[in-house]
Amino acid sequence: MHCYNSGVANTKATNPFYVLLMAAGTAFALTACAYGVMAVKMLDPAQVAEEGDSSRFFVETMDQHGMPIMLVELAVIALSTVAAIASDGFWSRRAASARTAAAIPTAKTPAAKSPPRQQADTRPADAQQANAQQADDASATKLPTQ
Repeated sequence: MHCYNSGVANTKATNPFYVLLMAAGTAFALTACAYGVMAVKMLDPAQVAEEGDSSRFFVETMDQHGMPIMLVELAVIALSTVAAIASDGFWSRRAASARTAAAIPTAKTPAAKSPPRQQADTRPADAQQANAQQADDASATKLPTQ
């Protein structure tokens, strides 16, 4: 299957803070879901005791450390959002300059040679005709050499 834009080069720069933002957002979503599960399980503590050690460990861990973990993740999300917005212009300019540098041939890359250009005679037409007349007179006055 051929995608409609497979031949188009990626022209947008990747901001590393966006990657950090995606990771922190995913971690926050998972932690918030786990905290919600812990809250539901705490509604019936007898059921947690019956389910075993792993369920009790999960509930105790989320009860003690769930809120601080989510606050740290929120701080990382906030800081990476500000950093991504603040540095977006820098990453865009950097990508644009890299594209420009890639488009300019370097000394190591042999450039296609174009034929030499003939210089146009920029003198007025009267001067050009006078010069042509002098050349004709000079060739007519030459004597044949032996």
